[in-house]
Amino acid sequence: MSIRSIGLVVALLVLGACSSVDDPLVEYSSEGGVGEFGTGNQHDIYANFAEALGTTDRVLFAFDSATLDPLAQETVTLWADALGRFPELVVLVEGHCDERGSREYNLALGERRAQSVKDLLVALGIDPARIGVVSFGKERPAVDGHDEAAWAQNRRAVLTPG
Repeated sequence: MSIRSIGLVVALLVLGACSSVDDPLVEYSSEGGVGEFGTGNQHDIYANFAEALGTTDRVLFAFDSATLDPLAQETVTLWADALGRFPELVVLVEGHCDERGSREYNLALGERRAQSVKDLLVALGIDPARIGVVSFGKERPAVDGHDEAAWAQNRRAVLTPG
């Protein structure tokens, strides 16, 4: 056996000895599968969660408002039911605005929109530690356009994997 081959064998043995079940960067499923954090089971969990939602991943808001209308409240209630079935899932609520208003104003409004969704989820029994909020203001429009139809789609909160 050459010195290069011996070095390769030793390196593989050392790497194998370094892995452990307690490694926080590796997830272990109940089925015995292993994947890197953020892939594998976490991806499957979110896919199953998205299927369980049976509805949209977003709610819409009226102009200059962070108030959840009855339809939005119904949607967030469905999200809470689905989150209750996936207690290991962490989510992020993104707040968005249409293009009107200053950047600073829309960042604050987007934050209020995301927070109103989080507040309802918490009121419905979801642990607040499982829900993050972020505002993108007017920086990430869902729809291009400069009319009421486009603006209405851009005034939203979106539920995403945390």
